[in-house]
Amino acid sequence: MRNNILKCFLALLFVILSLQMNAQEQQVIINEWNMTHGSYIFKLRPMVYYPNNGQYRIDAIIGKSIIKPWKFYLFWKNDNVNAHRFGFRTDLASSFFENKVSASVQYRYFWGLNEKTMNQYYIIPAVSYNFYKFKLGVWMYNVKILGKKMASYSGPTLNYELTKTINLYISYTEDLWSTKTLFYALVWFKINLKKEKTNDVH
Repeated sequence: MRNNILKCFLALLFVILSLQMNAQEQQVIINEWNMTHGSYIFKLRPMVYYPNNGQYRIDAIIGKSIIKPWKFYLFWKNDNVNAHRFGFRTDLASSFFENKVSASVQYRYFWGLNEKTMNQYYIIPAVSYNFYKFKLGVWMYNVKILGKKMASYSGPTLNYELTKTINLYISYTEDLWSTKTLFYALVWFKINLKKEKTNDVH
């Protein structure tokens, strides 16, 4: 129990220090509750927070594992600046070399639900290597708001298993088309009502 508390404390400290060191860059901190029952998946993100500008968002995601390794989700998000979007997300993920290497690609598309909210889409390929309790990898976080230039953040990722039910996923990336950088931190809580082996994409 003490070890788990220490791990959580160190992870929180790392996030705080990272935000201080990169105070002038873009950051996003996400808290996600991930509940699965067989092939059905429900994800709730009660906090998607952007420290630079004080914006925050709530996401609700419901999906299903269709045919391995393909998953499909319906995705709703709502933020505090009156931007409302609804769309879908599809994941393809697989493992190789006795589950040591994982590769995935994710596509999301959202429709704006009011006049001030533009349509947008994401394309997120990733690859990682499994070192028992943690995974090191790289990803490219591409996001495009229609009518604006695409941002393509690319860089290293770390997925660390704090406990059997809590994961920390972090990355520090640079935009290929500008001098912008993005620090991304996701704390992922897992509730498995019925065990099924899966590869997940964040």
